[in-house]
Amino acid sequence: MVVTLAPTWLARGCFAVNGVNLVTAANLAARSYSITETATQGSSSLTAPFTAATLGTGTGPVAFSSFMTADFTSVMNYRPGGLSGQQIISPYGWGYMSSSWMDHSGQSNDYWNNSTLTTAFGKINPALCLLKAPGSPNYLWNADLSVNGAHFAGLMNNFYKTDPLGVAGVMLLPYWDGTSSPTGRLSNNDYGTMLANMASYMLNFTMGNGKKFPLIGMCGQDEPGDNEATCAAYYNAAIPKLKAVNSKLMMFGPILSSPGMKDFGTLVPGLEGYGCNCFSNLHGNANSMDALNMSAGHVTDWNTATGANLKYSGFTSGGSDWDCVGGQLKSYPEAFLHCKALFNGLNTAKQQYIGCFWGGLDNCGLMDYNGVIYPIGYWYAQGIRKLTGPRWQVPTNSSGMLTLAVTPGPGRCSLLVYNVGNGSKSGPVALSHWPVNTTGVATATVWQMTTAQNGPGKDGTSSTVSVGGTTPGVTASMNFPDPSITIISI
Repeated sequence: MVVTLAPTWLARGCFAVNGVNLVTAANLAARSYSITETATQGSSSLTAPFTAATLGTGTGPVAFSSFMTADFTSVMNYRPGGLSGQQIISPYGWGYMSSSWMDHSGQSNDYWNNSTLTTAFGKINPALCLLKAPGSPNYLWNADLSVNGAHFAGLMNNFYKTDPLGVAGVMLLPYWDGTSSPTGRLSNNDYGTMLANMASYMLNFTMGNGKKFPLIGMCGQDEPGDNEATCAAYYNAAIPKLKAVNSKLMMFGPILSSPGMKDFGTLVPGLEGYGCNCFSNLHGNANSMDALNMSAGHVTDWNTATGANLKYSGFTSGGSDWDCVGGQLKSYPEAFLHCKALFNGLNTAKQQYIGCFWGGLDNCGLMDYNGVIYPIGYWYAQGIRKLTGPRWQVPTNSSGMLTLAVTPGPGRCSLLVYNVGNGSKSGPVALSHWPVNTTGVATATVWQMTTAQNGPGKDGTSSTVSVGGTTPGVTASMNFPDPSITIISI
C-alpha cells in the first residue's frame, strides 16, 4: 500500500524517501521522548509532494479488547471532497502565531538572540511558525521593497535552536495596509514583489547551524479590514511571484478573525491553505474548562471551505482568551482546548490539519518570557514527537473517549486518548497488527495530563505499561481519569 504525502514538512524529518529514513533524531530511534533531549536538524530545503511506502503496518499479531482496540492495518481516510487516500497527521497540527517573538526584532534585546528562550522553546519544538512583525521603527522592508535584513537578523541566525527536530516550517504575515511598510499601503503588485523579495532572501539565508532557513510560504495580512474581493486581489497578485521564486512555496489565507470567506480558495485558485483565527474571551481561573465548547468547535466550519488546490485547513491562531489574562492559559485547560480542536479538525478533515494557537512566547502562549513552559507547551512537545504520520482506525471503543492512532515512524505506534465528560474509565487497550514486532510483547511509554498540571512548569506524568503480559498486543489495564489526555507510545 502507498499513500500520497502532500507537502513540504514530510521531507524534513518524518518519513522515508527512496528507502532512506529521514527520521534522523537519535531520541526518536531509541523511542525515548524526554523533551529535554535534542535531535539532528533535518534538511530545510523545499521539496515536492511525493509518494512513500506506508510506515510500519501489519507485522504484529491480531489483538482485541472490548474496551478499546486500535488496528494498525485499518486505514483512516480523509473525508470525501478533498485529499484522497489515508489521512496523514502533520506536525503542523502543533503550531503557533506570534508577534511577541518579533517585538524586539533587530534591536539589542531581540528575543531570538536570547539563548535561554530559544533553548527552552526548542524543548517544545512547534512545527508551524506563523510570525507577525511590528512596523515602525524597524520595518520589515525598505522603501524600494528590498528586505530590511537588520529586522530579521536574530530570527534568521537563531531559528534552528527552536527546531532541534528539524520539522518546523516558517511563514510570515506581512501587512499590505501600511502597518509593516515605510511607504504606507502597498498596491497589489508591490505587495507581491515585496513578498517575493522576502522569500528569495530567506530561502537563500544560511542559519547559524549551516542549514538554509526553513521558509515554506507566506500568509496574507492577519485579520484584514478589506472585503473579500480586495483580499483576493492581493493574494492573486502575490502567489505567482512567490511561485516564481520557488514553486513549492505556499500561501495560506484569508486569516480572518473567525471562519469566513469559505469560497476564498475558489476566488484564489493558487491558495494551498485555508485558515482563520478563532478565539474565546474567557477570563477564567486555572481550572476553567468553559472554552472547550467556545472555540474548538469552529474547526469543523473550516473543512467546508472550497478550493481545488487546498492541502491544509484549520486554525491559524486561536486560544481561550485574546486578552491574555485568563488563569486557564497557563494551566491544563488550554492544552485540553488545543487537543479538542485537533480532534474536531481531524475527524472532519478533507485536508491536512493545521492547529496554531496564539502567542508562542507570551502570557497566552506556550511558555513565558523566562522560558518556563506552560502545560500546553508540554502537550505540544509530546504531540510533535509522537502523534504524526499515517492515521489508523480504532474500530472498537466502548469507552466513549476520543482516540487517535498513528504510526510516527518505522517500528513505532502511538495512541492518543482524550477523556472529558465521560467519567473515569479503565480497561486494557489492544494494539492490533502493531508495527513494533511479531510477538505482541513490549513495554509502552504512557504520558498523561490531568488537573494536576495546573500551572507553569508542570509537565504531564510519564510511566510505562506492559503489553502482551497476558495476551499478545494487549496492555495491562489502564486508568483514564476525567479529565485527562493520555498518549500510549512505543
